[in-house]
Amino acid sequence: MKKIILAVTAIVLMSGCQFEYNLLSSTMDPNDYLNTYIDYLNPLSDNIDSAFDDYLYYVPESVTAEDEIAFYGSYYSTAISDLEQARADLLTDSMDIEDDTTEGAIEYAADVYFTDYQTFFDSYKEAADYYSSGEYKNDISVATTLEESIINNYYIAIDDQATLFDLIASAQKAARGDFNEDSTDPVEKIGVSITLLSDLAEEASDALSYWDFANPDVAGLEDIYSRLIAKHAEEAQEVSALYSSDYDSLFNSFETGYLGTLTNYENGIKVIIDDSKAGLISEDTSSNYDYVFGYYDELIDSHNAVVDLLEMYY
Repeated sequence: MKKIILAVTAIVLMSGCQFEYNLLSSTMDPNDYLNTYIDYLNPLSDNIDSAFDDYLYYVPESVTAEDEIAFYGSYYSTAISDLEQARADLLTDSMDIEDDTTEGAIEYAADVYFTDYQTFFDSYKEAADYYSSGEYKNDISVATTLEESIINNYYIAIDDQATLFDLIASAQKAARGDFNEDSTDPVEKIGVSITLLSDLAEEASDALSYWDFANPDVAGLEDIYSRLIAKHAEEAQEVSALYSSDYDSLFNSFETGYLGTLTNYENGIKVIIDDSKAGLISEDTSSNYDYVFGYYDELIDSHNAVVDLLEMYY
């Protein structure tokens, strides 16, 4: 998973005494705390993926001194600036929630991730200097070492990222509390619907992340897909029935933006299921389905755009 979704904070139903306590508390609301992390982490995720793709695009797998390589490390400055800002704003005493255990686990995982993120970009910058200066034409032996360093450092950072994202996702589910699936308030209903659908979409993404292309669990994925399709139809109908012109932009963002992207993602999952049943999927053809993960990233962007709008109406 390259990105993570924002929590819909206002769907949490709290008693009066809880609300009063939170007003008097010096600690942050847990969902606000987690969403603050997400606001910083998603751009970092974009940066590291873009930088890795940048390297792979411009640097051949087997470099020779005769190659003309135009690799300049274009993402370095932005990535390091974003990283420094994330460190300064997230790993600070002002980022404090009542649950010290959760806070400590997230801060530790974030610190590990930030350290290895920096290490990746150090190797990215070293490679950029090596190729942009033309040094490789005089000493090609360094190319292999740099390639190993960049690839290894990327996957270490991505593993750290996954650990951190898993912690945040678990904390989100623990913090959001109960919500009313039968709400007739248009704004609340959209918040509930997008949460329920994104839970199922994430379940499908998790299944695909561990998909064994040599021996796929087609039945397991098909079960998730069927539940997602059914819930999609149910929530789309219920939200549509509550349409109000007072919230036209919110409805459009949910129905056209989010549900439209969800449909693309569902269609991609269906292709994987059908091709698996037909015996068309193997380790060698697995990369043909990378676009489905791209749809999931787009779905997260659509989800977060709706959440941003929801915050305007609560």
